[in-house]
Amino acid sequence: MKRSILALFLSVVLIAGIVYGLSPVSVNTPFHIHVNKGAQPGLAVSLQFLEFGNITAGSPANMTITASNTGNCPESVTLTVSSPNATLPMVYSPFTLSPGGQIQFLASFSANQTRLMLGDYTGNINWSAVCA
Repeated sequence: MKRSILALFLSVVLIAGIVYGLSPVSVNTPFHIHVNKGAQPGLAVSLQFLEFGNITAGSPANMTITASNTGNCPESVTLTVSSPNATLPMVYSPFTLSPGGQIQFLASFSANQTRLMLGDYTGNINWSAVCA
């Protein structure tokens, strides 16, 4: 009887050892992260090129541009328009955009401006965005 109890005990220990050996292993890996308060500016503009097209002298020319803040801070956006030998279009600047915010504005040449212009003109609108 003692041998059968001993054999049963050894069988249980052996089975328990096999089951324990097949059990998943768990490991904890602690980590630490420190996020500094910081600003990440981001600006997206709906049009990469403004093509006003052919217009008659003395007619206005208008285009709507959408600017979006893709950063994580309120941004102060300033536009600088440069155009050699041309009357510059009117633009709305500076303006502030909240994170995720958008603003639409009109880039336009007035009828008085186009009355003085004949021929082809090119120029640039330079965008500058700084976290406010």
